Amino acid sequence: MLERYGWNDHFQREYDKLDTPFKPARVTAQHKNYYHVIASECELVAEMAGRFEYLINSPEEIPVTGDWVLADIFKDGKAIIHDILPRKNLFSRKRSGKELQAQVIAANLDLIFIITGLDHNFSIPRVQRYLSVVDFASIKPVLIFNKTDVAEDLEQKKQMIHESFNNIVSVFTSAINKEGMEEIKHFLKKGQTVCFVGSSGVGKSTIINGLTGEDRIRTKEVRQKDSKGRHTTSARQMFPLPNGALVIDTPGMRELGLWCDEDDLDHAFSDIANLAVNCRFRDCAHTTEPGCAVLKALETGKLSESQYKSYFKLKKELKYIKSKQSQKGSFNPKLRWKERSKMIKNYKKIKGRD
Repeated sequence: MLERYGWNDHFQREYDKLDTPFKPARVTAQHKNYYHVIASECELVAEMAGRFEYLINSPEEIPVTGDWVLADIFKDGKAIIHDILPRKNLFSRKRSGKELQAQVIAANLDLIFIITGLDHNFSIPRVQRYLSVVDFASIKPVLIFNKTDVAEDLEQKKQMIHESFNNIVSVFTSAINKEGMEEIKHFLKKGQTVCFVGSSGVGKSTIINGLTGEDRIRTKEVRQKDSKGRHTTSARQMFPLPNGALVIDTPGMRELGLWCDEDDLDHAFSDIANLAVNCRFRDCAHTTEPGCAVLKALETGKLSESQYKSYFKLKKELKYIKSKQSQKGSFNPKLRWKERSKMIKNYKKIKGRD
């Protein structure tokens, strides 16, 4: 059962290090006050243990879909989560609004599909924003441009995509007409976990329904005038595919706050990063400096003005976030794991006296 949901030698080694009385289980859905988890015995409804919840002091420490957790398993189909196994990676964004906190989307991913509509939803800057956040999580991205059946100026959009993301794999699909689905399946390997992210109405759930072979996720029509969708996925849910891969559907994101480093931003804007190598000064800011290769490319038309403006807009936003983070101080995960180890040892002593 566990292997079917992505358990492998990596997680087994992490589990063996802990010498814990709890059993491993994977979070397949995250709700407001409870979780669905898969253990070796069956599917269970789980809650966090009080002492575990008490020790949480950061959103990154809360279990999310894709996490492997340590749980007490009960015969009534319920479980209590006492801890999280060390994660392979974590996909997060800045929480919407002014609050400077991370909102964790999913954990332990092998691949992220960034879905963009080729209708009114189409936006190169939005994709660059997603790529910056995904790169920070060290997860391989694949770009899926859906709705080729309704796209206007398709060839022009393909050219823009090629110029902006020539180092990222891109797939063009029509979920309604089943076009491009076989190409998507090529990336879905047995035991791997793939997360689907994108705005509401881009077709995430329709694509997943096509991959599972059944209508497991409810879908709605988008507004024709602006291609805006309504949230039909209300929770982050994991679905096993017939070929053994696992996919996670996520609610549509109206806003993707940056939660990354400047290096990740440069990776998303690889065209600017490649030009910057030829700047006269190593610390060139690409604004007024003489011998700036980026400004030269902008003047000659090799670099579009929209790309240039988008880069500096995100860079300014990231600089603001980082300044606020430094004021608040950083979280030390090593100290947190020391607290967890003490908690587990104390629990074992208590169990031994029962």
